[in-house]
Amino acid sequence: MKKMKFNKYSLFAIITALFIWIILGFSREHLVPFNSSIERASFLLTGDEPEYLLAAYSVAHDLDMDLHNNLLEESWKTFWIRPVCGPSHGDFAYFKRVSSSLSDENKSKWGKKQLLVHRPGTSIIISSVTFFKKNIRWWAYFTISTLTALCIFFVTMRLHRHEFPIIFVALLCAFTVISPPSIFYSNQIFPEIPVSMLFLLSFVLLLKPSTLNVILASFCIAFSTWFSDRAIFPAIFLGIACFLLTKGKKMKSLVLFIFMINAIFLAFYFYRRFGVPYPIHHNPRVSPSLNYIFKGLPGILFDRNKGILWLSPMLILSPVAFIMWWKSRLYPKLCFFTGLAFASSLLAVSSFPDWSGGTCPTGRYGVLFQWLTLPAFLVWSKSGMNTKQKAMVLFLFFIGLLQTIFIYDHPNWWYRKYSPIFEYKCLYPIYNVMPDMQTINKIEVLKVMFWTFSFALYSLTAYFPVTEIIQKICLRKRK
Repeated sequence: MKKMKFNKYSLFAIITALFIWIILGFSREHLVPFNSSIERASFLLTGDEPEYLLAAYSVAHDLDMDLHNNLLEESWKTFWIRPVCGPSHGDFAYFKRVSSSLSDENKSKWGKKQLLVHRPGTSIIISSVTFFKKNIRWWAYFTISTLTALCIFFVTMRLHRHEFPIIFVALLCAFTVISPPSIFYSNQIFPEIPVSMLFLLSFVLLLKPSTLNVILASFCIAFSTWFSDRAIFPAIFLGIACFLLTKGKKMKSLVLFIFMINAIFLAFYFYRRFGVPYPIHHNPRVSPSLNYIFKGLPGILFDRNKGILWLSPMLILSPVAFIMWWKSRLYPKLCFFTGLAFASSLLAVSSFPDWSGGTCPTGRYGVLFQWLTLPAFLVWSKSGMNTKQKAMVLFLFFIGLLQTIFIYDHPNWWYRKYSPIFEYKCLYPIYNVMPDMQTINKIEVLKVMFWTFSFALYSLTAYFPVTEIIQKICLRKRK
């Protein structure tokens, strides 16, 4: 009997993953058709994507991350119509400006090298696609979206073993991926989706911290730090959870060894580039400061152009999801440190002047927030989410899906210069009530307070049994 149930669930998990994969496939075709010309294949290729692609080419063909020879050989012509970067990008002077600790004595050893200025994880996982003679960008997107679908398949299969509700788990996972901004970044060459997948996989593995699961979770957490600075704080807290959930001194020592070896290699990677184990950027435009949090935090949440609560309304109920997870007493250590991972990520990003993601497509930093809160919703669904709460969660998902449907055929709307849908120009009355955190004044602060109160009211309605409270009040009045 159990075997039959497992088989049925396996089929359901496969269908869910295939559904996600197909949706992402159609989305990719609207952005970069498979048989497009090089000009069309370069459409909306912006931000750091070209450099990630060129570095992937260098990893596959040269086994290094020195882009100088690739720029001279014009390797970028396989996926773009113009040079990826200038002759000084990633050279000694560039890294010297980032970190004054880089000694001038290293200049002669540096030579003409132009190194990848980002972390190598993203370029490594897509490096194999650069052996294709054309459609390299399409194949890179195909790789990211396929890994996303496989991740969801693994997650739904594993959660079934832990007696999570089959249908609602599939809905939560599917809606997270195909809602903004994840649906767009699942077809982009940025580190957000790979990092998010690694954290979600580590959560699922740590639900049952067996020897193999703990080792795999340790590698997932450690590997995440090779993708982005924004993975560091979540990795630290999830790493602590992994260590505490590990049983036995030998296994704890092994987990600690994995994290220490990873930290040593990462420090060495930075030392070769910056002259220090971890660089502190001296450019005020990209240096963190606690003073920015007061602008960055409400900006990340409420800004009418970049606010994650407009892109992914599900996050409105994330505090309730974590509270319900904690009250359920299911996986308490994992709950505590996952909550810290989410909070630290939110505060870390908001401490940067570039909290909005700069010139990148809308919602880049919000992807990680979506995926870090998904475990809370999953456990909430297991611990006894009632019908009203399910309806309120699905309603917020539905709002996100409406945006997905609207921009599905128009990927250029993810960019401000093309007037993205997230400016809500077709809904001016609502758009004007949304805060503009690029220009802070008393009116914008009042808007933030209004929406904070509104979303808090919605969350309290989901948390408290409102119907029962009203009935009790009415009974008291009758008495």
